[in-house]
Amino acid sequence: MWDFYNIIMKTYMLKANELWLTQVHANLNEGGVWIWKDELMLFKREGEKLLCDSNAYNKVSEIVGKEFLIKTFKKY
Repeated sequence: MWDFYNIIMKTYMLKANELWLTQVHANLNEGGVWIWKDELMLFKREGEKLLCDSNAYNKVSEIVGKEFLIKTFKKY
């Protein structure tokens, strides 16, 4: 049962992160930047994507689903 609980919580947490990052994206204008202070990582809005370096991309991939990652983020 514990494994099932962890899977549900992980799914819930991923969706919560995706919702929050969707709001970050929506509140940035073209060329706007967001800094993930805890990780000291920079993201810049370019069109429909948030651009970031490969370290930031990999870190985000740990907290969101794969489809959301591909749709929302791009490595430069």
